[in-house]
Amino acid sequence: MVDARDVQILPNGGSKFKWTYKMAGMRLEGISEDIEYIPPRKTVSKTTGGVDGTVTWLIEPVSNGCKVTIADEYIVPLPVIGKLAESVIV
Repeated sequence: MVDARDVQILPNGGSKFKWTYKMAGMRLEGISEDIEYIPPRKTVSKTTGGVDGTVTWLIEPVSNGCKVTIADEYIVPLPVIGKLAESVIV
């Protein structure tokens, strides 16, 4: 991530912010918003803009700490896929 800015705390306790990210040499911009926030167990964030997707964080207590599971689902723009393929070929 290049930067995160304009962070807002939402009524549900989560947050919303604008971001800039660099992927395969391309600059992408978007917004992330916590659409489900159940501390300290679960956060679901929706990302829109340069990359659309959803990130789910699940936190479970275990005997010696906690287990964190992250599930990402993204739709990567075609130009980024082309750049990634180009870097593999080179």
